[in-house]
Amino acid sequence: MPIVVGDLLLGCADTGLVTCFNARTGEVRFRTRLSKRAEGYTASPVSAGVLFFRTRGTLVVVAAKR
Repeated sequence: MPIVVGDLLLGCADTGLVTCFNARTGEVRFRTRLSKRAEGYTASPVSAGVLFFRTRGTLVVVAAKR
């Protein structure tokens, strides 16, 4: 499930690969992997920063900024 924060659209694949887009143009701002292990990321992100929850109950926070 993607999330929009300001003018950024962030999405996370279930493998932990996050892609950040400019929400207006679709331009890719950055891509990053949340961890070295391809663990399941299936919950919806929450904006407080951007929070991604792993299926095992741990949490990774990504700053919602350019």
